[in-house]
Amino acid sequence: MKDSRRNYLVVGTFVIAMGAVLIAWIAVLSGRSGATDRYHVFYDNVMGLARGTEVLFEGYRVGVIDRISQAEVEGRQRFRADISVRRGWRIPEDSVAAITSGGILSAVVIGIRSGESETALAPGSEIEGEDAASLIAVATKVASTVTDVTRSLEPILEQLAEGVPGIIEDIAVLTTDLRDAVDGVNRILSPQNTGRVERSLANFEVTSASLATATGNLATTQNRLNDLLDTLHALMDRNEGALGQGIADLHHSLEAVARHIDAVSRNVEDTTRNLSELSLEVRRDPSLLIRGRELSDEAEPQ
Repeated sequence: MKDSRRNYLVVGTFVIAMGAVLIAWIAVLSGRSGATDRYHVFYDNVMGLARGTEVLFEGYRVGVIDRISQAEVEGRQRFRADISVRRGWRIPEDSVAAITSGGILSAVVIGIRSGESETALAPGSEIEGEDAASLIAVATKVASTVTDVTRSLEPILEQLAEGVPGIIEDIAVLTTDLRDAVDGVNRILSPQNTGRVERSLANFEVTSASLATATGNLATTQNRLNDLLDTLHALMDRNEGALGQGIADLHHSLEAVARHIDAVSRNVEDTTRNLSELSLEVRRDPSLLIRGRELSDEAEPQ
């Protein structure tokens, strides 16, 4: 009898212990273990949310929803979600709690996007809420936007359709012009012209070299002329007195010649006249050059 009671006691104790462990494990999984801070969020639509739904902060699990209740805010019907977050977890006051889902088949959660404010919300404060975007609503909005864009493009497409023939004609003309231009370029770049251009470039290089040489020679000549001028200047500086005296003597000589130029002119004129008479007599009697004039005069009476 005592052994059976002992067995019952052991089994009961084990069952109670396992139950406690199970309850603790469930509490850990639900996020209710440990101290928490409570906040609340208002939503217009809480589809997919329920008590125990996870609360994530930038993707990290920090709490769960404790309760969802109906509330009237500023005369409008809304829903209040009370959430429990780990105690001491800092939430900036400009953070946003959005209803989101990691994928199409993933469970709906409340995802808190951290704000940039340096001030943290006090426990019990309200976190700004953001309703979930309906996939159907988003698709409808996108479809509406596409329809509006299509309607706005219809006039443009009609104008393009009307101008397509002209555009095609212009493209054909442009293609022809481009073909003619390419043919002209090919003619310009023919092998014969290419050879001429190469020879011209070679001659230009030779001419450039010759010009460079001539420039060097001109520079040398200029240097020599500069040296010659310097020498002349130095010579004039050294012989300035002698040159002055020579110029003065030349001036006196020219004055003397000018004073006697009349007498010299008369003498030259007399001499010229005598030479003319002599030449006439020699023409009449060439023997005068041999016998002389006196012998010729003596022989005349006979």
